[in-house]
Amino acid sequence: MLRFLKTLSIIFITITLLFLGLLFLITKYYNKEIQNIALQQINQQLKQPIDAESIILNAFSQFPSITLEFNNFKIKDPLNPTDTLIFSEKGFLNFDIYDFINKKYNVKKLILSNGFTNISIDRQGTENYLIFKKSKDNLEKNFNFKLTQVEIKDFKIIYHNFVLEQDLNFHIQNSKLKGAFSEKEYELDVFSNLLINQFL
Repeated sequence: MLRFLKTLSIIFITITLLFLGLLFLITKYYNKEIQNIALQQINQQLKQPIDAESIILNAFSQFPSITLEFNNFKIKDPLNPTDTLIFSEKGFLNFDIYDFINKKYNVKKLILSNGFTNISIDRQGTENYLIFKKSKDNLEKNFNFKLTQVEIKDFKIIYHNFVLEQDLNFHIQNSKLKGAFSEKEYELDVFSNLLINQFL
């Protein structure tokens, strides 16, 4: 019996090491490819491109998902490029391992942490948060956002509506949004722990 357990343990450890080695090789092999495809795809959809200090493909930080990790990334305000619309110290795009190996880059989960967003509607009623382009005809077909979950941690949200004279400021400690975001109609579940600093 002891011999059987020892053999079983050796097999388990060997399989685990092989699996971890496979994950490491996947991140090394696909690193440049997925960085280029992701940046090209995302920036094709945005009015203002993403600017990131570094982008890293990681198979361990959000295991069992394969993760594209953005460090110190920001998107400028499309109405005023000298201002920042979104900043986050860490941003994660999560993929399923099976889809990833088959080069079907479907983003299933988005995580943002340690950052802020500055949302506004000016006196003419123009919104600065409409950052997506209307035309999507020339997008890569193997990279898609099929989000089912968005998670926000330690995030400050500032909202100014000059038309309705609304001024909101709150801090999200932890928030999870679940739903089929890629569909035209879906139910959204929101779980949030936040602190309202200002509500006018």
